[in-house]
Amino acid sequence: MRKSHVLAALLAVSAAPAALAAQGAAVPAKPAAGARAGAKIDPKKAADVQRAAIILRAFNLAFESKTVTQPVKGALMLCLYNSKLSDISAATERALAASPGGQKPDATAIYRAAAGVCGVTFKKADGAAAGAKPLPPLKPSDGKR
Repeated sequence: MRKSHVLAALLAVSAAPAALAAQGAAVPAKPAAGARAGAKIDPKKAADVQRAAIILRAFNLAFESKTVTQPVKGALMLCLYNSKLSDISAATERALAASPGGQKPDATAIYRAAAGVCGVTFKKADGAAAGAKPLPPLKPSDGKR
C-alpha cells in the first residue's frame, strides 16, 4: 500500500508544473546545473571529462560487441566497478603521454590505453606495436566516491 502512495505523490509532483502552465501561471525556469554566469571550465578538467566520456562509450561498445571475449568484458567491468572513471581517465592520460607518437589520440587509442590501464592486453597486430611496453595496472582508489 505504501508504494501506491509514493507513486501517487510522484505523479502529483511531476504534474504540478504542467497544471500551472495550463492555467496560465508562470512556471519559474530553473538554471542549468553548473551554468553560473561567468563560470569558466578549466581546459584540463574539460579534457578529462571528454576523455572519460570516450572511455565509457568505448567500454559500452565493447560490452555490446560479440567479438570481444567474456574475460575482456569481465576485466573492463571489474575495472569500472572498482575504480572511479576519473581515475581511469587520469591513468589513461598518463599512459598516452608516455607512448610515442606525439599526436592527438583518437578514440581507438584512448580505448586501447584505458583497457591497458585496466589490465587488458592486446595481441601485437604488426611491427608498429613491437616496441610497446605493457602498461602499469591502475592503482585502486581510496574508496571515496
